[in-house]
Amino acid sequence: MKEEAITFYENYGYYYKPFWQSAYFKFSIIFLIFIFLLILILYLFFKNKKKQILPWQWALQELEKFDFSKFNSKKDYKKFYFDLTCILKAYLEKRFDWSTKDKTDDELTVFLKEKKFDETLLSGIEKLLQGALTIKFAGQDILKFQAEKDLKFAFDLIKSTIPIDQINQKTK
Repeated sequence: MKEEAITFYENYGYYYKPFWQSAYFKFSIIFLIFIFLLILILYLFFKNKKKQILPWQWALQELEKFDFSKFNSKKDYKKFYFDLTCILKAYLEKRFDWSTKDKTDDELTVFLKEKKFDETLLSGIEKLLQGALTIKFAGQDILKFQAEKDLKFAFDLIKSTIPIDQINQKTK
């Protein structure tokens, strides 16, 4: 009878290899990770492509955010002029590839003169940049009137620097 006795280990091998340690499973996981990364890269690429807007569209969107009904003090108007000049400098940099963000207001006007920027627009920019100086001395009603006028000029400036072919595409 001893010869007929079969032990557990005689029927099955001493070593059992779990499925997650097999080469097939490891290859499948690597393949799935690769597919996931590929989908993620494609998603991010197309997501960013849709979000890219033209410089004038960006600037007009930023200018539309100003709400004069919330302005109560000279400090609010001072921040308005600071933000307005930052938007215009960023717009000029994006639109014309000029380094304007790092320039002071006076340096900006000199720079635009050197670049032979349109004279009427340049004089309007100079008046707009002087608006920050009037904050110190002007009354509340004059501040609001001047700020609205300068904001309207900023809109006009951006609209007048849109390339003609882009304007034609809008109307079609």
